Amino acid sequence: MTLSVQKLAINSVSPKKSGHRVKHNFIIISITDISAET
Repeated sequence: MTLSVQKLAINSVSPKKSGHRVKHNFIIISITDISAET
């Protein structure tokens, strides 16, 4: 789970990704974090 989050985080920070893709990745990270805490 942690590796997946880190991977998405790297993709979100990557300047090569489009703005839409970055927002999409951040949403996934938020959902993943909530699931991990539960």
